[in-house]
Amino acid sequence: MFRKTTLVLLAAAAACASVSADSAPAAEAPKAVEIPKATLAVMCAPQAVSLNTPFFVNLQYSSPISRPMAIHVDLLNAETNEWQAGDMVKVTGMKGNITSRVFVPQEAKAPFKWHAYIAPQGENWPNMLATAAFTADLGAKVMDPCAPLKNTARVSSKPATFDYVLVKDYPSGFAAGAKAPVKVQYNLLPDQPSTYVSAVLLRASDNKVVASASAQAVEGEHALTMMLDVPSGAMADEPVYLMATLKPAGKAFSERVAEDRVWATAVYNKRMLRA
Repeated sequence: MFRKTTLVLLAAAAACASVSADSAPAAEAPKAVEIPKATLAVMCAPQAVSLNTPFFVNLQYSSPISRPMAIHVDLLNAETNEWQAGDMVKVTGMKGNITSRVFVPQEAKAPFKWHAYIAPQGENWPNMLATAAFTADLGAKVMDPCAPLKNTARVSSKPATFDYVLVKDYPSGFAAGAKAPVKVQYNLLPDQPSTYVSAVLLRASDNKVVASASAQAVEGEHALTMMLDVPSGAMADEPVYLMATLKPAGKAFSERVAEDRVWATAVYNKRMLRA
């Protein structure tokens, strides 16, 4: 859910939007890899809402890849962008309809700005996959309310028709001076040159590689666990993020065929982890 701390993450995300796992200079930063996009649409939202009165917003979503995701509906103050209220619904399918139940507290201040976004579970706005918006002004009562839907989720049984890579599972914190597992899922189409899948932990401030691991990818959809060996000198107070990539052997980072990034992690020293 959108928080004040998200502004800090958003600034870090913008600073490293063109990162290279080889720590290439910003001037040489490649464009993001294009893969099919997730979508999010508002199916129904009230025309007006009132304080201390819950209401429903119905949304429809789709994703080219089945992964744990969450749909956030957030109320901001339109003048200050301060978060005031919201809701989050976890989803797992590749497409479906969901209902979000939102409650506007007494202290919320108009004018209102509403937005919705879908992101991997555990991630916030900087790592959103798709967004949507609607208008619902403050009124004496909820106008044109929406009836709640039965939440649905569907997963395709067909194999993926594009190359992709996901950071499937990872620790909430990496201990400096220790190894930690990162689970990666990927799909590699047939007739590809020798390709490697990599998991990389990077420092958010300058995109410097903290730890990395790689393995040769094979055709088809697979999941594997990679061990990242974090050096003992890694700074515990430095924001970090994880990136997974699919890249042909011997090619530059700009020639990667797929990537994924997650931000909800950190580096700790062992003393902090034991405390």
